[in-house]
Amino acid sequence: MNDQSTLRSDRKSKSAAVALWITYINVALYALCYQLQRPVEPFLVESLTSHENDGTASSEAAAAAAATAYGRVQSFFSAIQTVGSPLVGIL
Repeated sequence: MNDQSTLRSDRKSKSAAVALWITYINVALYALCYQLQRPVEPFLVESLTSHENDGTASSEAAAAAAATAYGRVQSFFSAIQTVGSPLVGIL
C-alpha cells in the first residue's frame, strides 16, 4: 500500500512539474511576442490610417491622424486590461 501511494504522489508531482513548465513557456512566448509587436504598432496604425486619407491630406495631418489613432488603440487596450485583469485574477 505504501509503495502505491508513493508511486501516485511521484506521478502527481511529475505532472505538476510538466504543467508548471508549460505555463512558464507560455508566459515567456507571450512576453516575447508582446515585446516584438510594440515597436511595430505605430507603423501599423499609420499604414491603416493612411488608407482612410486617400492621399488628400498633407503628411503632417496624416501623422497627426496616426498619432491620434495610436493613442486611441493604446487607451482601448489599457481600458480592457483594467477590466480584464481583475476578472482573470478571480479565476
